[in-house]
Amino acid sequence: MSADEALKLQADIGRGDIGELADENGFFDFGKAKEAGLTKLIKKFKQKTTTFLAKGESGEDREVHEIEVELYPADAAQERALKIHGKLVNKVDITSKGDKVQIGLNPVDYRADLTETKE
Repeated sequence: MSADEALKLQADIGRGDIGELADENGFFDFGKAKEAGLTKLIKKFKQKTTTFLAKGESGEDREVHEIEVELYPADAAQERALKIHGKLVNKVDITSKGDKVQIGLNPVDYRADLTETKE
């Protein structure tokens, strides 16, 4: 994966909308998500079907379908994109209280001590 491709994926995740994965009734539509190329936004997908058998002749069997969909977090993707573009910089200044820090080096010639002779 190239850097541009990774950045595009972060942008897609940041813009991701769970509504784009739903049908007109608000139910998750995997086919629609796949068609639109949005399955890459899905972090976790769980599907569970439970069958309840009737206890008597008069009851009916029934099935319960549960689907859980979790998208990658948009806020984390947006934060990564901002950091890449240099718009979000975490700087902590614990030494200068916000003043500009100047680092000055005074060169020392250590050879001067070697040329002098001590008697």
